[in-house]
Amino acid sequence: TADVLKVKGLLLSYPVITSDPEYAHMGSFKNLLGDGFAKNREQMSLEYQVTEAMPPCFIWHTATDQTVPLPNSLLLAMALWKAGIPVELHVYPEGIHGLSLANELVECLDGRGVQEECTSWISLVDTWLDRLMKKEGEE
Repeated sequence: TADVLKVKGLLLSYPVITSDPEYAHMGSFKNLLGDGFAKNREQMSLEYQVTEAMPPCFIWHTATDQTVPLPNSLLLAMALWKAGIPVELHVYPEGIHGLSLANELVECLDGRGVQEECTSWISLVDTWLDRLMKKEGEE
């Protein structure tokens, strides 16, 4: 039989999750669904797509993200928790959307993009990955 690749974990940075108009980044859903936007918007809301087959997730977001509001990550984390899927969620109090590494390496020409307190996410995900791979090796 052919080997089947299986996702072992998901790393999500300020993700677009919900199509709820109160919290959604509607441009993402309109780009994804095109002409089927009105018909398919609700079923594409990822917090309703979580199953027991989901891999563990690491999520980080900032509370002040004006592009993709924090509830996107909170809704997914809650759905994962309810389904018994391991989830690690980090919410930083400040930071714009799209911080990436949040350090000088990714600083925008206008000086935005450096948020020192958010740089810890990379070491946190490193620890999470070590734990995930250790657990994988035990199975």
